Order: sequence, then structure tokens, then C-alpha cells
Amino acid sequence: MCPLLALGLLAAYLMVNAEEFLATHVQRVFHLSFLRIGPTELRIILAIGTVYLLLGLVQLGALGVFRLFDVGAIIGIAGLR
Repeated sequence: MCPLLALGLLAAYLMVNAEEFLATHVQRVFHLSFLRIGPTELRIILAIGTVYLLLGLVQLGALGVFRLFDVGAIIGIAGLR
């Protein structure tokens, strides 16, 4: 994975965690799922990604070939914002 994408994903994850922890403290309600994607759906998505790890690369049409974790990091950063 590209180090800048890894850093961006880590920063986005930590910001979302901080926001959720503060909201939980103030509202006394903890949400584990978001946009109808809960822990079980996330595990299924990760399992599909693990199967694709056998290939290691992802073809994105006319954009070209990219590393799987780079594509996953970009999707993760966009999803966490």
C-alpha cells in the first residue's frame, strides 16, 4: 500500500472514531453500523477482498491496473468522510 494512502486512511479512521466516541458520550447512544453496513456486512466485504488478494492487482477499466490495498484505501477514505 502506498504510505500516503495508508496515512490518509488512518487519519480518516481516527477522526471518525473520535467523533463517534464523543457522540456516544454526549447522546448515550452507540452506533455500530452506518448506511446499512454493519459488522457482518463488513466481514463479507473483507472476505471478498481476501479472495482477490490471490491476484493482488485490480483492473479498473480504462483507468488501468492498481494494487488492491490502494483501491481499498481510497474507497475507505471516501466512505469514512
